[in-house]
Amino acid sequence: MKESWLITSGQGEILPNEIKYIPHKTKNEMGQEINGVTFISSNIYFKEGEITFKVKLGDIWGMCCIYLDQSLSIFMNCYGKVFGISTSSNETKKWELLSGSVDIGQIDIDKEYSMKILTRGSHVVLYVNDIIAADTTYQLKGDQLVLSFLSSKEISIKDFNVKSNNPEAFVIMQFSDEYNDLYNELTLLQRYYDGFIFLNIV
Repeated sequence: MKESWLITSGQGEILPNEIKYIPHKTKNEMGQEINGVTFISSNIYFKEGEITFKVKLGDIWGMCCIYLDQSLSIFMNCYGKVFGISTSSNETKKWELLSGSVDIGQIDIDKEYSMKILTRGSHVVLYVNDIIAADTTYQLKGDQLVLSFLSSKEISIKDFNVKSNNPEAFVIMQFSDEYNDLYNELTLLQRYYDGFIFLNIV
């Protein structure tokens, strides 16, 4: 299936090898003008494997998140950390920082960062420029990937690539009583003949 993206909220631009956040303004409940959030959804279903991309923030406070499912997100510039993994709940409106590194504000906005997300079973790891930046345990349910952005400047994501692992199957066979009885009889018979041959050799 061909990869596709859709801007579901806010403003952005989808190019052949680049996804952009376009700065825009909105108003909060108090009528104050604030930076607008953009959500860009994909048809890429992900549960286990590898996600790689390059990201450049135009603003030291610019935020970028990738949601692996409805609860788990990999982020830049959220929750007091530059790089990290967090969970959130739509019901309770609460979030939890699972793992993070680099204090917020300590980021080079002129630098392009290479990001790699690895998930294997319940193990989730975030690499930044091939260095582990966040590491946690979380049981992913599997969902379509979603990007979110918030900034006063343009944010660029390039070379977005996903490699999904096929799930490993474990087969448990349940044998009938008839099979088990036959197996036991053959085992006893084999033991008898083993002993018979052994005695003849002696």
